[in-house]
Amino acid sequence: EFVSLLRVSPEQCRSSWDQMVSLSNLTFTFQSTPSTSDFIGNTAQAMLVTTDIEDLLGNPKNFAYNATLVAEVLEQINPRNMLLYLQTQKPNLSLPLTEPFYDIKFENQPIPPELIQTWASAKPSSQMAFPPTNQYIPTNFTVLPLQPNGTSPVELLSGSEIPLWYGRSAQFAQPKAYFLCAL
Repeated sequence: EFVSLLRVSPEQCRSSWDQMVSLSNLTFTFQSTPSTSDFIGNTAQAMLVTTDIEDLLGNPKNFAYNATLVAEVLEQINPRNMLLYLQTQKPNLSLPLTEPFYDIKFENQPIPPELIQTWASAKPSSQMAFPPTNQYIPTNFTVLPLQPNGTSPVELLSGSEIPLWYGRSAQFAQPKAYFLCAL
């Protein structure tokens, strides 16, 4: 049903793609610095499967939405091209074949043609839908100019048992909080 939904809603597919790219960019831009060993290991692994240095460095063409390619891939995703694996926790099944490396019992069975036809003709149900656009994914990362701080710190609340002051860090433009109480 989900693949059918993708086929009949290309504009929603594009919107979801754009949101995933935005989240990836956000994760990349604000990620924590990896350890040197992780960085070297990940780079070496990427170099094994990458022939173009631009791809290794993050080529923007890899993130561009390609409607033709999406349609071609969706066309290939169908029950006739499917390989279905079922597994169970039941240890005492007598299955005729054994996988040679892991010594796992298994069996090959064809999927009944009627079931394949049912899957191939599935339409998206009314309960299946794309999620709404996430309005909380930031898109503008422009650094704003510092506003003049005026006199710092500033007393925000006085005359109570807990006075409240505000003072912004001159270096990072972040508020600082100190809490003192007399018991």
